Amino acid sequence: MLYCFEPAMELAFKLWRKYKNNDNVIILPFAIDIENAIKKFNIAGTANWGCSSLNNFAPDIKSKWPNRRDFMFTNSYLVPTITLYDFINLYKIEKIDFLWIDAQGHDFNVIKSLKDKISIVKEGKCEAAYNVSLYDSVDNNHKSITDYLELNNFTTKIEFDKSDLNAECDIIFKQKI
Repeated sequence: MLYCFEPAMELAFKLWRKYKNNDNVIILPFAIDIENAIKKFNIAGTANWGCSSLNNFAPDIKSKWPNRRDFMFTNSYLVPTITLYDFINLYKIEKIDFLWIDAQGHDFNVIKSLKDKISIVKEGKCEAAYNVSLYDSVDNNHKSITDYLELNNFTTKIEFDKSDLNAECDIIFKQKI
């Protein structure tokens, strides 16, 4: 079973249409967070909406990462948030083969939301800040995430983005056997 969380309603609708005939894919219009709540979700409605986030952009982002037209929020709305811990309990999930996280500055919070259920994750991938912090007042730094994962019995490997800045990276993680 594949569970996809997409809090941007416009993108969630596209995913629902794309996978409407696939019983193995469930699209959920939630954001994952460290608490169950209703929170403001910022829409970056230019380009592909890929920078939409629960977080605000860092005030100096345009100077640190120039020539990006998608670093602008066009609107916002409220979305429900849920922890992965509670979602796993609700759906009685016993094992996660692969956890792919791209939560726009919120990846570390998604990982922390697993609490002790992190032990059922076999491997995964998440995005992290490397040389540039895209969002304001949030720890989504590669060092914080890799340290946390390694403390929780995972090996980690960094893959850099394709920009000259190495602004972000992906962290590939795998549970130690």
